[in-house]
Formats: sequence, structure tokens, C-alpha cells
Amino acid sequence: MNTDLLLAALRTAATWDDLAAQLGVGAETARTHVYDLLRSRVPAGGGEVIAFGVDARITRDAWGIPHVAAGSEAEAYYGLGFAMAQDRLWQMDYLRRVAYGTLAEVLGPGALEGDRLARTLNFRGTAEQGVVQTSEQSRTLLEYFCGGVNLARTLALRDGLPIEFSLLEYDPEAWTPADSQAVLRAFWWQLTGRFQILCLPEFVRRTLGEGPLFEALFQPEGGRETIWPRDVPHPDLPRWGAGSDEEPLVADGAAPGSNNWVVGASRAAGGSPILASDPHVPIVIPSVWYEAHLAGGALEAAGATYVGVPGIFFGRNRDVAWGLTNNISLLRDLYLEETDPAQPSHYRRPEGWKELAARRETIRVRGAADVELVVQETDHGPVVSDLLPGFARTGEVVSVRWVGQEPTEELEAMLGYARAATVPEFREHLRKWHCPTFNWMIADRERQIGYQLTGKIPLRREEKCRYRHGADPLDRWVGYVPFEALPATGEPPEGWLGSANNIVAVDWPYPLAGTWPSDYRMQRLVGALNEPGLLSREAMEALQYDALSPRAVEWAAPAVAALRAAGLDDPLLDEIAAWDGRYAVDSRPAVVFESFFVEWARQVLTLRLPPQLLTYLFPASIGLVEQLWLGDPVGWFEGAEARHTALRTAWSEALAGLEGQLGVDREAWSWGRAHVLVLRHPLGATPLLTELFQRGPVSHPGTWNTLNNSLYDPNRLFETTSGVSYRLLVDLAGPTQAVTPGGQSGHPGSPHYDDQLPLWAGGAYHPLELGNTEGEHWVLRSE
Repeated sequence: MNTDLLLAALRTAATWDDLAAQLGVGAETARTHVYDLLRSRVPAGGGEVIAFGVDARITRDAWGIPHVAAGSEAEAYYGLGFAMAQDRLWQMDYLRRVAYGTLAEVLGPGALEGDRLARTLNFRGTAEQGVVQTSEQSRTLLEYFCGGVNLARTLALRDGLPIEFSLLEYDPEAWTPADSQAVLRAFWWQLTGRFQILCLPEFVRRTLGEGPLFEALFQPEGGRETIWPRDVPHPDLPRWGAGSDEEPLVADGAAPGSNNWVVGASRAAGGSPILASDPHVPIVIPSVWYEAHLAGGALEAAGATYVGVPGIFFGRNRDVAWGLTNNISLLRDLYLEETDPAQPSHYRRPEGWKELAARRETIRVRGAADVELVVQETDHGPVVSDLLPGFARTGEVVSVRWVGQEPTEELEAMLGYARAATVPEFREHLRKWHCPTFNWMIADRERQIGYQLTGKIPLRREEKCRYRHGADPLDRWVGYVPFEALPATGEPPEGWLGSANNIVAVDWPYPLAGTWPSDYRMQRLVGALNEPGLLSREAMEALQYDALSPRAVEWAAPAVAALRAAGLDDPLLDEIAAWDGRYAVDSRPAVVFESFFVEWARQVLTLRLPPQLLTYLFPASIGLVEQLWLGDPVGWFEGAEARHTALRTAWSEALAGLEGQLGVDREAWSWGRAHVLVLRHPLGATPLLTELFQRGPVSHPGTWNTLNNSLYDPNRLFETTSGVSYRLLVDLAGPTQAVTPGGQSGHPGSPHYDDQLPLWAGGAYHPLELGNTEGEHWVLRSE
């Protein structure tokens, strides 16, 4: 079959029948040709290639994970770049285009909004500054990584690029150090930007006013379990500034977050620390994480890094293991800018009017005319009025200040801490970690464990989750919390440390304002890890896959009581009342309770706010939704009967929705039938391409407040959109194991494209050990 003819047909055919008709062959023959083409684009499993100045051996294990053995640290990173580009070259280019705002050039108008964001925030410019400021040692490692990427790119240009390039009809450019910096910067924005966290309270305040309704809507859900150990006193630090004696600002965010914890040697069954870490981000295929084992010079480490970036985010070396969660401190502010009616290009500052700076960007768009973008900038940062969520686009001029707009040194920190031998040495490298704010858990072979909060947390005269005023000098930042004043501790009396994106501490001497989710996941950690006795690796495996919801345990009975008080009598209510709160795939109470919960939230939240805000309000305002089962002290509803009517409506709508999705046979309802993961790919533009690139649906346990975590869109029936994107479990006295949904390869023709998905859904792992493995290998040699 002519490859060009086959590719042309794939670009336009919607179904297999369309493809067969265009090719003039039968459906099975067409399918054979397509899958042969996909397999032909998978790089060879081994070989030998000249890499001037580099000697390295790359061995792939049974899961396709590269184990790089080299003579020096720089050569090891060269091998990492080579292996990563073999597996993920198109994904690397995709993420680079996301960061540079050039995605519409290959995907068309649908990518324009993301391109506008990237150009406005100028990830490219900040990345280029970051390269200049990187130390010579780290820049050398980064350049070696790029060299490996570009060697693999050269071979792919000769032997066949990943199929996405052929379908979109373009070739990738060479990889540069700035590209890695920019990819990282765009990821930082994903973790810390979240305009809606500031826009939503501002919009709701303007709608409901400052009174009890607003306060009720944003009341925190759950309790106040802190990351800072209960029995460890705060350090003797000088208290900073006005307002720092108040409880930190908490407005529950919609992000599902992450978990990590470390068990000290005194509590570990094997006598050495055990570390667990699982980041929660949008789950896509290929995964955003890339696994590897690197050995060269002073470096030997294994774990996962972000695609396009050298280093190890989550992992271990011979002596130290580490994991992290997003702390979600407020690293950006939105500013209302007052413009001069006579000169709209001027904005007010305390010293008078100042002209907005401006730069022009041209965005190329596939299949459409170029788009000219004018980015206006204030001394806080760029004007982002047109990039805010739709409900917040009011015509006002709004700018953003973000820590990530400044050149920062996270890549240098990552390259450095991979060589650390102890917890204190690892912690020293974290001084250079400025954005995002992360909760790090660390353990070493000397039986030390530790926690460290990192990041440049702005110091503000007043903590408030709302717009600030650009012309008000009191709303300017006045510095950052010093590294020495960030929470950091060793092993507490209970013998473990952990975090679940919950609040760090109450009444800390420095303000730690943030938008942390409820503490239900942390409650589960506290309960499980404080059980008497030693903790085994097997127990930590079970905890990473734990599907018990403390929220359901607390609120299922009050929900049933409220429904019965509203006059409902249904056998399903008895099931919910007797339910243990576990979101197991075979649980019917789980799917009924969750369906009712979503419909009840819809009834509550849309009573006073526009329906299009539901996605933003859920789960940000769940504290109110739950409290209204107990009563209505703030008068959200107009009387008890209105509340009872809403309860009955929510119940009937929930059951009708389940019947529509799962059928009228209630015996066939289960959480697993509704709660599925679909691994989506950017090229799923037609049913045919969707089948080729997408994987799933796959049923899996857990929900958004269980340790086995997943977030769903309340407007879609429980399809997972974000959640556990990687699991790492390190026993310093035993094995290291991990798993990601999908697989190691980005090639849909590879067996490693999706081979880890059954493990991830079924509660299992693959080994990720230090040391070389037997199997096919590539040899990179200097001559």
C-alpha cells in the first residue's frame, strides 16, 4: 500500500468504511494496512549509532523503560534525551507548541485560545532568560539532553517520524535548552495559574454581596487536618506583618491534587523508610510522565520526569527517595487596572498615569488567516482580560502578576537533588525551587525522613481571594517568605509525614495563603497511618489504591435523613444508609449517592448563580451543599418546603440520569459502569482517529475525595478527567515500583502504548529498579 495514499485517506476518512472505500480495498485489508503503518513508525528496539563525545548504553526493560548506563552524568542525560525522543518526539513537540503558542499552526483554530494564553504570558521569553541564568554545570547537562533528543530526531527523519507528524504534514524542529525551560514553565502555569480561583469569588461577591450567603458558599469542606505534624510546635520565628495571626485563607479549589507520605524506619516493617507519591493532573495519552533509570558519574537515579525535561521529578537514587504534591499557595494575583477615559492606553499608578506597554505577536493558524495579537503589559504583568473564564469577561482591564513570570531555577534544583545523599543535602537543593510551591517528602538510607515546603510565596499586606487594585500601593507585593521560614520538619512522634494538598499549618508565623481542597484525603491518611503496629509496603500499596471516602462516611447518613424528611421512601435509601463509603467498582450505593450528590449540588448552586458556573463551583462550594442537608440557617432557600422540593427534584433527576446512562434495571447499576477513564489524545478528530489513538473506557475505583483519586466533570456522568497520573512506591529496604495509566511509549503501534493501563486500573505496579536489565539495547558511541 502506498504510504502517501494511506495517510491522505486517514486525514479525511471518518470511519473504517470510509477509509476502505477511499483505498478501494476491503475493511479488513484497510485495517491491516493502517496497523502495519503504525507499527512501522515505532523505532527499532536496539542498534548502534555514533554520538560524538558520548558513550552510553540504553537497555529497555519489559515495560519499555530505558535504563541508561554512561560514563558521566552528562552522557547519562544525553541517553535520556535520546530515549525520550524515541518514545515521545511528537508529544515533546506538542508540549513545546503549547508553551510557545504555536499549536494552532498545526491543529487549526481550535487551539487559538491556548496560543493566546502562552503568547500573553510569554513563556518563551521567560524560558530564554532562564537558560541565560542557569549555572554552567546545569546548562551543560541540559545541552547534553538536547543533543540526545536531536540525535533521535535525526534518525526519525531518516527512518520515519511518529505518525502524528505525518498526519499533520510537518517535521519537528531541533530541540533547544529553552524548549525544556518553556515546557516546564507552561506546566507551572497549569499547576498555579487557575484564573477561576480568583475570578469566581469576585463574581460571586458581586452577585450575592458580602453577607452570609457569600460566606456560606465558600465555607471550607471537611475539618482542618494540617501537613505540619500535630505534636510538633511551630519554630520560633518572628511573626510577619499585619494579619499573620489569622487563620490562612482557604477557598477550596477544584483541582484534585496529589498525595505523598513517608513512613519512618521506626514504623516501617522492613526497618527502613517507605515513601509513596502520586501526582494528580489531567490524565491523557501519552502520559505527561516519562520513566527512566539513569546511571553515570555521580548520578544513579530512577523515577519519572515531565516529558521534555531532564531530571527526575518523583523517584530515588541509591541513598534518597522523594515525592511531592502541589501546595496550591497563591502565587498570582489579578489586578483591576483603572484606565484613563481620555487615553485608554494609559493606566493609573500611585504616582500618576502611565502608558501601557505593548508587543505584537502573529499567530499562524492552519486552514485560516493569521491572527495578530497585541499584548498589553502593566508593571504588574500582562493584561489578561480576554483570557479569563467567560463569566469574568466584563470589559474591565485586568492584569496578572505571577511568580512564574520571573526566571526561576527549578530545573537546576532538579538536576542537583538527584545526586543528594541525605535528607539535609536534598533539602539544600530545594532552595532553588521557586515555582510552584510543592510539599516535598524525603527519606534516606540513614533512616531520616523529612518534609519541606518550597516556593516563593508572595508577602501581601492583606490576604484576600479577590481582585486587587493596580493603583493601590497597599495591594502590591512586598517580598517573599524566606526559605528559612517555610515549614520544614524531620520525623514527628507518630513516625510518618504526609500531605494531600491540605492546609500546611494554622497560625504559622508567616502568611501561607492558598486554595487547598478539603482535608478528607488527609483524614484518611491520618487514620490509616496512625493505626497501631508496623506499616508494611503491602499496606502502603493498599493505601495508594484506597477507595474509602471519609466524605461519604460523614455525609451519607445525613443525606438519607434529609431525603426522608422531604417525604421520600425508596429502598435505595436503605442501601446508602448501610453503605461503608467505599467507591468500589461493583458498588451500587456509590453510584446512586454520587449521582444524587451532583444533582443536589446543581439544585443548590444554580438557585442563585448561573448554571454555566456549575463546573467552576463543583467541588469548590461543596461545603454549603453538604451543610444544607442538615438545615438552612442562612436562608439559601425560600423556606423549608422549597428546600424539600429541591431534595425531591435532585433525587428524581439523579435516578432518571442513571436510567438514561445505565438502563432501567437497577440491579445492573454500579460505580464501575459509570466511573470510567478514557485516555484521550489531541488527534482524536474523527471516530477513526479516536479509535487509533484513544484508549478506554476503563472502569476504576475511587472518586475525588479518596486517596485513589479522580475528578470528573459534573456535566458528564463520572468520566474521569483528572486524577492519579503516576504512582511511585519506594521501600528503601526493598523494591521500588510504579505505574502510570497508558504506557511508556507515545507510538500507538507500540505494545508499550497502553500496557500499564490494566495495572493502573487493577491495583498493581511494575518494578522500577536501580541497575541494568537484560534485553534489547542501543549503544551510543563516540566513534
